[in-house]
Amino acid sequence: RILEARPLEELLSDTPLSPQLWGAIGATIRKLHEHDVFHSDLNCRNILIDTRDRVWFIDFDKCEKRAPGLWKDATLARLQRSLRKVASGPAPVHWNEQDWPDLLAGYADGPAPTM
Repeated sequence: RILEARPLEELLSDTPLSPQLWGAIGATIRKLHEHDVFHSDLNCRNILIDTRDRVWFIDFDKCEKRAPGLWKDATLARLQRSLRKVASGPAPVHWNEQDWPDLLAGYADGPAPTM
């Protein structure tokens, strides 16, 4: 359990995220990938954001270390599909395609700073 943290999906139902927070999510994914950690189910329910805007991942039960490869792009694509699915659902959420470049910019810039 991560105290004062909420799933990204739930957070998006309440408020839009800043470009900086989208970038922090991307940077944290990049940090995971730089350690060659494959998260088999990276979706908006398995990303938590705490009250200090720290990014956490959960649900590592089927994850593994992998050699670098195309799986990193596939992981990002899976997350984008998850966000699109949530955005197309019946409940309104604060996400649209214009947020995705902010996440990718954070991913491209490298690891998130240690807090």
